[in-house]
Amino acid sequence: MFKWLRGKINKKINHEMNGCIIQNLNFVSHIREEQYLIKREIDLDILNIVSVVEEKTKQIQLQKQDGDNFNPIENDTLLEMNKYCRNIWTNYFKCNALRFDKEFSTEKLKSL
Repeated sequence: MFKWLRGKINKKINHEMNGCIIQNLNFVSHIREEQYLIKREIDLDILNIVSVVEEKTKQIQLQKQDGDNFNPIENDTLLEMNKYCRNIWTNYFKCNALRFDKEFSTEKLKSL
């Protein structure tokens, strides 16, 4: 019974963390669009944080095979990177925090 429960929990965590990867990379794509296509001036500190988010998120994404479970360090890293994205969204861009999940889907990776 405990194995079944652990499997259900791992499946839910894996789904959430895969969504977090997609959301982080969609946010990075949005920032790149703002910077290069719209030609918006973005603070260098913000761009540095976005680069770290992109690097760490892609690193975890590349390590994972279908069906692999995320370990606690990967979970923490992805959630921390997602927190940075949300903070930039609300504090730097002054956008509504409630719109973040609507704006940056966790279902489909957007390409630039």
